[in-house]
Amino acid sequence: MLWQWVEVSSLGQNTRIEQEYKQKLARVTQVRKELKSHIQSLPDLSLLPNVTGGLAPLPSAGDLFSTD
Repeated sequence: MLWQWVEVSSLGQNTRIEQEYKQKLARVTQVRKELKSHIQSLPDLSLLPNVTGGLAPLPSAGDLFSTD
């Protein structure tokens, strides 16, 4: 009799754990879809103009703090 109760209890616990994992899997799947959508909506950086070629270099620390 006791073994039947343990078996039923274990089965119920396994079912609960299975449901928890299914919920976690659904959440992971949802986050993956959102991340994929976000990544696809980012601009293609290779198509942006080259802005670093025409900029002057930054001043050195010595130039910033000189008292001239």
